[in-house]
Amino acid sequence: MLNPSINSNTRRSDRISLPLPILVESKNSSENSWSESTRLKTVTTFGAGFEVQNKVSVGQVLHLTTAFPTKLRCYDYFESQYNVWALVRHCNLRMEQNLAKPYSVGVAFLGKSPPSGYFQNPTQLYSINQFCKNGLCVAGEAQLNSPLTYPQKFSPQKHPRYDIPFEVFIETLDEKRNPLDREYTVTDNVSLGGASVKTLLTTRVGGYVRVSCLGKNVSLLAAVRNYRMGADGVPRLHLEFIDRQFPLEGIG
Repeated sequence: MLNPSINSNTRRSDRISLPLPILVESKNSSENSWSESTRLKTVTTFGAGFEVQNKVSVGQVLHLTTAFPTKLRCYDYFESQYNVWALVRHCNLRMEQNLAKPYSVGVAFLGKSPPSGYFQNPTQLYSINQFCKNGLCVAGEAQLNSPLTYPQKFSPQKHPRYDIPFEVFIETLDEKRNPLDREYTVTDNVSLGGASVKTLLTTRVGGYVRVSCLGKNVSLLAAVRNYRMGADGVPRLHLEFIDRQFPLEGIG
């Protein structure tokens, strides 16, 4: 999924498999909290993936404690345990039955402190506003009632889909159309009106992303119509292009 020739800044850090024990903690209210032990699945300097028993929400704040390798830390290099606040970017129900930890979670690291106001309202949901110089993200309160609105220029007619792995950049957008997060990936399939792409980014169904195709030198605005887990364990976004059609001249 990653192209080693692409500068690392396009994907803020490569993910590695590192099954370290980790303690996950969160608050249900100012007075009530829960915690559970699990193991990391994948990790970078700026985020991690793991499985939990408790369902969590996108935008929820978690506190994580683990014996992180020094080379992956942004601070506390000589402490035995690495304590980091994190923001939930996705939480997917795993398809297998009777799992002890049925939820697959991906988080982005916030650093040594939670967002401002967290302790006053620990159930507040947040979104990423920007990134610090060290690569950690800065969160602000999620604007859940301010959906993006764009004109629909193409009718939702069906177009033939082609199983072609085009190299693309995906950018998630905030309510003001500013990019939130960016990732290099490839399409599973593509048509004039839409595409399916592998992704480790998180965005809501009904949200919008910017798709830039490297080989076609084109950038398209797309609506997220579905978000699902692929059979290979990698999530997929199903996208509908809404400001122009994908250039498929000479294909088919």
